[in-house]
Amino acid sequence: MKKYAFIILFLLLVSCSEDLIEPLVNTDKMPQMNIVISESEYLSLLSNKLFDYEANGRLGYKNNVYDIEIEAQGAGSRYYDKWSYHVKLKNGSELEGLTEFNLSSQIYDKAMMNTLLASNLYRKIGFSVFESNYVFVNINGKSYGLYLLIEKVDEKFFSKRFMSVYELIKLGFDSKFTFSDEYNTQFYFDKEIPEDNNYNSLNEFIQALDTARTDRIEESLKPYLNVRNYLDYHAMTYIINNVDAFANNFFLYRSKPNNSFEIIPWDFDKAFTKNQTLGIYEGNEIIKKLSQNKVLNDYYLNRMQLFLNKYFTEEELFPIINSTAEKIEEAYNLDPYLGGKGNNFSAEISELKNYIKSRKSYITQIIRENLN
Repeated sequence: MKKYAFIILFLLLVSCSEDLIEPLVNTDKMPQMNIVISESEYLSLLSNKLFDYEANGRLGYKNNVYDIEIEAQGAGSRYYDKWSYHVKLKNGSELEGLTEFNLSSQIYDKAMMNTLLASNLYRKIGFSVFESNYVFVNINGKSYGLYLLIEKVDEKFFSKRFMSVYELIKLGFDSKFTFSDEYNTQFYFDKEIPEDNNYNSLNEFIQALDTARTDRIEESLKPYLNVRNYLDYHAMTYIINNVDAFANNFFLYRSKPNNSFEIIPWDFDKAFTKNQTLGIYEGNEIIKKLSQNKVLNDYYLNRMQLFLNKYFTEEELFPIINSTAEKIEEAYNLDPYLGGKGNNFSAEISELKNYIKSRKSYITQIIRENLN
């Protein structure tokens, strides 16, 4: 038996053609991705999944074969059986126009809908958002199930959108926008473009936020932050209850040296969180300071009300949920960590829809109580 298993693995490593694995899903609805890693490389990857260890392998997708480097990705999913991966293609190859991408397990999203809905909503209000697509992933012949293939926010992200980029800083875990406790930005933020240790612009912004007078705060922050862009981001993030995206999981972006920071959203699997919520002025020091200014507070609440009435509606969101459910239901049920563990897809979808309705009603009341 071991002999035959070795022969199969050898053939996969040599050919890695998609037709070597019997399609588990309807590939007209759901692309299948087959990843093959040698036994020694795979054991090393498993042993080092809490670290940035890159294994070499091959990937079959839509009748194309790619040489790849693959490593564990995501701060939280690494601790679960179904974890996420970062994939780099070798030899200048591209897959769906990408040279590298994340395979996200969306471990906190039992309906596998949060990223799709959040992406749609952020785009509707004018934010640049990464592209994502569903894929069914097999590794060394074993099914790992439904994943999202997610575009990275990097220089290619900007060039594809004809956007210039001068500086890009990603928030790490529990990032703070204050120096009140001798806070070191290099420990909590990641400078991604350019990859250096120059955090001067971020430090200047935080210093300005700490010292700005409430009545002049928008003017004081204008060189450092597009205040209304940030308030739009915070309003939509609050609406969808993306609890992990106020002190983590978004980018500060500057297109040119003299431009202020704007926001690029990132990582949505904790959106629509049902067992936790923050206050309307909670999440970070930015909203706490901005909301003390009546003009900005009114802007924030009115924008939230506009987004709630225009975009966060059953008419806008439920057709997206329904059409996507039809596409992914089979793959969901075949996923050993979703349907295979007893998750009821229809029940998850119903729960999500009910949450959207109740969240809308809840926030409508919150806005009413805070608008003067």
